[in-house]
Amino acid sequence: YVDEKRDDADVEDYLLYDVTFVLGFAAVAVKVFDFVALCIPRLVLQARPLLAKIFIPRTYVAEMHLKRAASVKMNQLVANAISIQTVNEKESVVDTHYGQALLAFAKLGEQYERVGGYKWTWQQIFSGDLFRKEGVWLSARLLAGNTSMIIVAIWVLISGITLTQRIVYEYDNTDNAAVQDTIDIAIQSIFP
Repeated sequence: YVDEKRDDADVEDYLLYDVTFVLGFAAVAVKVFDFVALCIPRLVLQARPLLAKIFIPRTYVAEMHLKRAASVKMNQLVANAISIQTVNEKESVVDTHYGQALLAFAKLGEQYERVGGYKWTWQQIFSGDLFRKEGVWLSARLLAGNTSMIIVAIWVLISGITLTQRIVYEYDNTDNAAVQDTIDIAIQSIFP
């Protein structure tokens, strides 16, 4: 049965009802999924890696990555400290542990590693070396925020260029001298 008398308001109500139903069903499905994930024993998850990948919450995985990155960073810090620390038993200021460490640091301070830059950072993120070698874990929120900022900045730039081009075109094709004089005065007040 099709109601021929429905107007646009009824169509909007039905559409709103359908969208609300789908979103509500999705919310309930997520909660049921979370409940099922809590009910699965840890031994079952350890025995079946695919199940673990599906049912372990992403916050646990993110926290594990964060702690592992901190561990890598601390291991690098300790290894660097051990590499510059030498033991010398002589009794002088230069030959103390502190003096030898400063001397070793000054000698090793001349070693450089090329890092940084936009391209390098994204290559390190995608290869996983930023996490494994540098001990830096970037959360998904940070990456999503930076990516969206880049997209918005590009969109604003392109929109601004397009708007400026359209204004210049309209200005050149305007026959009204009063409008052109007003625009000229505004431009001169902005750029004296």
